[in-house]
Amino acid sequence: MKPPLDNKAYCGEGELAALADPSLTREWNRILGNYEHTKLWGLTTGVGYAQHAYFDADSLSKKTVDKVPWSVGAFFGFEPVIDQPYLLLFTYKHQYDAKDNKQKVACPAGSADTTKCVYGSIGTPAMQTKDLVGVEFRDKINDNWAFKLAPTYDTRNRIWSVDLPIFFIPLKGKLAGGLDLTWKNSPNQSSVGFFLSQPFTTLYSGG
Repeated sequence: MKPPLDNKAYCGEGELAALADPSLTREWNRILGNYEHTKLWGLTTGVGYAQHAYFDADSLSKKTVDKVPWSVGAFFGFEPVIDQPYLLLFTYKHQYDAKDNKQKVACPAGSADTTKCVYGSIGTPAMQTKDLVGVEFRDKINDNWAFKLAPTYDTRNRIWSVDLPIFFIPLKGKLAGGLDLTWKNSPNQSSVGFFLSQPFTTLYSGG
């Protein structure tokens, strides 16, 4: 007579180590009937350095200025279904950064010599504050397709944006590239482009 199946007795060190893989952890919880949501929350901070090139508005001479952008934020999220590779996030970020002026052609006042005209950002970049509220939904449909849908609203400047990277290009056995669709309402513009990035994951790094 065979002994009754005991998950604890028959789960070796190799199987336990494999649970470090999020997909195996979800499958393990599904087998055990553990359908509690995986919750996560935290705070984020960021600081950087950027050098901006521009043309002086009066002399049209080329100059550079150093800026230190920074941000603070918070996030909360959970996996709605433990045995599916979903992730739903709610995010907030207060961001302080420099914004280059719109590029254009500028010529010296009172001069008809077009060779002295310049094209680029005219005037010192202005610092801009943003308060970004967003939702991000990640889903790995299968081994060949995954996506992130991330609408964001800047409450301070009243600007909507949507980012939708679709992963379908494998790199070293993991989805790490694909097509990125973006849209912003101010100014109203959209774009499509290919990308390669870190492999798709439902683990949030606070980025």
